Amino acid sequence: MDVVDQHANGLADQGAVRGARRSPVNDQADGPVISVGGQWVVDAAGCEVAALQSLPLIQSICGEVIESLGLKVIGQPQSHVFGSPHGVTALYLLSESHLAVHTYPEHGIATFNLVCCREQADWDWRRQLTQRLRANHVDVRHLRRGAWNDAALCLANDSANSNGRESEVDE
Repeated sequence: MDVVDQHANGLADQGAVRGARRSPVNDQADGPVISVGGQWVVDAAGCEVAALQSLPLIQSICGEVIESLGLKVIGQPQSHVFGSPHGVTALYLLSESHLAVHTYPEHGIATFNLVCCREQADWDWRRQLTQRLRANHVDVRHLRRGAWNDAALCLANDSANSNGRESEVDE
């Protein structure tokens, strides 16, 4: 057993490995060895122009996401209105990470990015953005964040030999 397996097994014994599943074929975890939460990447298209230019509406949506998930805002949210024909941007620093939104009325698009140290942070993005922004298409992607079995050198704190991994999520 190499140092990474020892480390992962030690974490499992301590209850720190979340979401790791052992494969019956090779006894390797196919989930995260160490989970640090998730990232929700949300794109809403075909949105109403006026909605995308309304900072109060965007702030209201962000406030509802934060409140319904029980997240905690640190400091004051930052926002900017770019002026017609452009949209708005808003950034919320959270004790759990951050929520960012950018709108593009000239393209009918709003993008939201919620990064959270929780595994689950479910909010009905499709229904809410369809109703509130009049979006005709909402794409929600969830990325699990953390260290994986093939990120062995990350766990061993040996970045000099790290091969890492690169993947694209375009679907």
